[in-house]
Amino acid sequence: MPVRRKVILWTVFTPILLIALLVILILTFDWNRMKPWLNERVSEAIGRPFAINGDLTVTWRTAEGETGWHTLVPWPRLSARDITIGNPDWAKSPNIATVRELIFVLRPVPLLTHEIAVPTIVIDSPAVWLERLADNRNNWTFETGPKTGKSPWHLDIGEVVLARGNLALSDQAQKIELQAMVDTIGDGSLYDKARDGALVTPEARHRPAIPHRAQPAPRPRRARRPTQWRATNATACAGRPMAGITTRPSTPAARPATC
Repeated sequence: MPVRRKVILWTVFTPILLIALLVILILTFDWNRMKPWLNERVSEAIGRPFAINGDLTVTWRTAEGETGWHTLVPWPRLSARDITIGNPDWAKSPNIATVRELIFVLRPVPLLTHEIAVPTIVIDSPAVWLERLADNRNNWTFETGPKTGKSPWHLDIGEVVLARGNLALSDQAQKIELQAMVDTIGDGSLYDKARDGALVTPEARHRPAIPHRAQPAPRPRRARRPTQWRATNATACAGRPMAGITTRPSTPAARPATC
């Protein structure tokens, strides 16, 4: 075979072979090997013990609502089971939060423009214990260290679905002891960008406008009832909704609930 033909064949097939090897590596990689590194980095970032104690898995799904060549890039679906976030030493509970399973879907292409686009986040069976002492120390303020400036990254969340959550609050400063169960009703989501608008942080409100760029076509959504979420307090309210929280049934006769 002539040398020129060999060079052409190697030039054509080498990138294809490298891509094939990369795809095989991603599909067969044991993502649990990333847990020690991920746990350490998150713990350093929030100043609290963080751990994924269960399986960390990644599966792939077909892109939805994309156009052009973006449709060729699959979306990773990440699942982390048995997540714990630790408390300060003075807190009664060892953890501020636990989650049975956290699932989120990521759009890879926007990462090229410093945008973290997450169409869906599912939080299954979260439990949160909030504590505040009489001197106003609380466990929901995290020591994240000094800010080094505005991050070039932008977070875009499509919807958040919450299933079977538990919330406990012990506030010695305000003399409040509260326990509640929180859940989305029916097929509703706790947060939906199309319904509730984009999440805007205080820093983002002062961020200068960026040039408009083409956005992918919105994916079709099924009709949703006006229900968002509900909370019940078995201790203080004998199973009725908590004071100050409005439940939104599918009928238009929703009224603020009181205890």
